[in-house]
Amino acid sequence: MAFRLTATLTALCAAAALSACNGENDAANAQTERAAPTGDLRMVVEGDHVIGAEDAPVVIIEYASLMCGHCELFHESVFPEIEERYIEPGHVRFVFREFPTPPVNLAMAGFLLSSCAPEEQYFDMISVLFRQRMPLVEAAQSGEGAREAYLRIARSAGISDAQFDECLSDRDEQLRIADVVDRGADELGIEATPTFLINGDFYEGGRTIEQFAAVIDPILEDAGVTLEEPASDEDEAGDSAEDGDDEASDEESGDEEAGEDDAG
Repeated sequence: MAFRLTATLTALCAAAALSACNGENDAANAQTERAAPTGDLRMVVEGDHVIGAEDAPVVIIEYASLMCGHCELFHESVFPEIEERYIEPGHVRFVFREFPTPPVNLAMAGFLLSSCAPEEQYFDMISVLFRQRMPLVEAAQSGEGAREAYLRIARSAGISDAQFDECLSDRDEQLRIADVVDRGADELGIEATPTFLINGDFYEGGRTIEQFAAVIDPILEDAGVTLEEPASDEDEAGDSAEDGDDEASDEESGDEEAGEDDAG
């Protein structure tokens, strides 16, 4: 099921007290056919959260919700590999855009809290909040309430109680996120999370690193980028075995030297 929000709904949910709603999102794992939007779909706009080289030949834009299970899985298991294989070497520029889905108030609260962190720590905060997705929902449904759960996360990140309250009530940030949602829905036709734009082509739903590589690698090859083959499990096991053999040889050498000293 896909979710679409208006600015009014987003702002109202953000301003409301934290409580639980129900919502689940299951999007198709395939390139999405749609009418071609106008404009440069690789362009970074004000308010985007970005990591990676500015001149990278591949730009990935993700529309995600902190209450989206497929988004959580992507950031837990796939994004670290994309970061290591493509972002750190300068091959990919990654752009994150907020697209809160039900429970919208919980998703919005998480995005507003993330905005409190320094920009260089934004993705770290997002990762923490994805890992806490289900505990936050459970807290919202319990007598504790999600506010206390979010507050604990804020404190662990060095955000004071006063800063926490200020961030969650930041009207300008609420409206900025609402504008991201409206532009994504109205101009690009975004209806589900996660949705990825890879150099302007749309892909909805969770994807494996192999599926990303199948799209990214040909673009990089066309750009003249030589990619290193990712290490396989067998290679890593072989390296570990070799390291073990080296350590064993060092120990045997040390034992032989000790024996010679005793004989002397």
